[in-house]
Formats: sequence, C-alpha cells, structure tokens
Amino acid sequence: YNALLLTMNTNTMESKVFIIIVVAVSALKLLLIVAYRSTDFEVHRNWMAITHSFPLKDWYFDTASEWTLDYPPFFAFFELFLSKFATLFDPEMLQVGNLNYKSDQTILFMRLSVIVCDIPFLVSASLLSSHLYSQLMVNDPNGEKVAGHSKSRNPLAVFALVAFNAGLILVDHIHFQYNGFLMSFLFMSIYFCSSKRYLLAAACFSTLVLMKHLFVLLAPVFAVFLLRHHCGLQEGSLCLSRFVQLVGIAVSAVLLAFGPLVASCMWWGGQCSQCSQWQGRQGLARLFPLGRGPVH
Repeated sequence: YNALLLTMNTNTMESKVFIIIVVAVSALKLLLIVAYRSTDFEVHRNWMAITHSFPLKDWYFDTASEWTLDYPPFFAFFELFLSKFATLFDPEMLQVGNLNYKSDQTILFMRLSVIVCDIPFLVSASLLSSHLYSQLMVNDPNGEKVAGHSKSRNPLAVFALVAFNAGLILVDHIHFQYNGFLMSFLFMSIYFCSSKRYLLAAACFSTLVLMKHLFVLLAPVFAVFLLRHHCGLQEGSLCLSRFVQLVGIAVSAVLLAFGPLVASCMWWGGQCSQCSQWQGRQGLARLFPLGRGPVH
C-alpha cells in the first residue's frame, strides 16, 4: 500500500514538473514573438499562400516569389493545414502577390503556430527521455540502489534540457522555422525503435523524410538498425516477409506524399510541361537543386 502511494505521489510530482517546464518554455517563446525574424518567415508565409491559392499540380511550379516551395509534399500539406487557420487572423497573408507581407496579425499567427506545433515535440521529448531512462535503470545492475525520487528527476532533467534547447529556440522562435515539430517525428522514431515497435518506427521516419528531406542523411542508420533488429540480419539471415513490410511502409509513404500531386495533374489536365510525368521531375529538381547543394 505504501509503495502504491509512493508511486502515485511520484507520478503526480512528475506531471506537475512536466507542466511547469512546458508553461515556462512556452512563456519564453511568447516573449520572443516580437523578436528578429529572418527571411524564412517570408518563406513559410509564401508557402502557405501557394498551397492555399493554387491547386496541387501548380505547387512546385509557382515562381511568383524567389522563395519557391522546395520541401517534400508532406510539409506542403502541413502548410496547407496551417493556412486554414491563417484566414482567421489575416486573409491577406495568403495572397501570393503580397510579397514580404508582415502585418501584426500575420506575425502573431505565425509565431503562435510554431509554439503550438511544439506541443508534439515536448510530448515526444518527455516520452523518449522517460522511456530511455527506464531502460537504463533496468539494464543497470546498480539501478535498484538508486532512490525512487532520484529516478523520477533524472528523465525530467533531460526533458528540461531538451525543452529549453537554445539552438531550437533560436532557430524556431527567432530565426523562424518548424524544426521542433519535425524533431517530434525523429524522437518518436527513436522511441519506437527502443520499444521494439519497428514498423511504427519505419512509418514515423518515412513521414519525417517526406516532411524535410534533410533527414534522408539518417536513412542509412535507420535502415541498418531495422534490418538487423527487425529483419534478423544480425543473426546471419534475412526474414523476407519482414523486409517486405519495411519496404511496403516506405513505398506507401512515398505514394501518399507524391500520389496526390500526380493524381491532381491527371484530374485537372494541363499543359505538357505540367503533365503527370513531369511532376516527379519538377519535385525532385526543387528538392535536390544541384546548383546550391543537393540537400538543404
């Protein structure tokens, strides 16, 4: 009975500390709403305008601004989702011709959108830090000698360090990007790998790559890990059925991302330069521009 009460009190304390950390870091981000903004602010405003104003088949062909859409389709769909709420603040920000538009309502909405989209990042960071620390305690032969209250504080300390990461705060809430939201997919991929839910890990990582292709650099690491631990490659053999499962998840993600673009072109028709066979080439040209580096 006493052990049950101690566990309940510990969990309650963990929840309180988690809430305090989230409130504190969110308050800090609110203070940065009026801070300096880089050109990426206009980049994301323009991407919202493109996805809101044009049909899918034109997203990767628009050149009204120098800040053309050059992220994978899943991120373009994310921008489209944000645009549905942007109209409630200032519909003018969704006009493609309003280059460098930055009304007070526009700044408020876009800053708040980053803060709200950090919620998955904070939740995934808390989940991953708690899980990894619990795994360390299980594997540590001296783990049982550590006091219960110390066990609960260590993952919270890690979570606090991640939540207040100066680099992410600088890049997302001053410079302006959505890296915290993207990192939530990476954290969940690692969490599912650690908890041996390998198919979910593959799905999360595939989604991440199709949100921001820079993370393709991590693909070899995840591929080797999943081949060894899910497909049995570390045992000297390859389970073909499990390998097919991983390939199926990756292919399905690509089809979900690029399929609507091709389908929209086939549905709406268009000029030869925008027919379905060119959608893939145009998308790849935008995603991997060799002139300024294949990954950006």
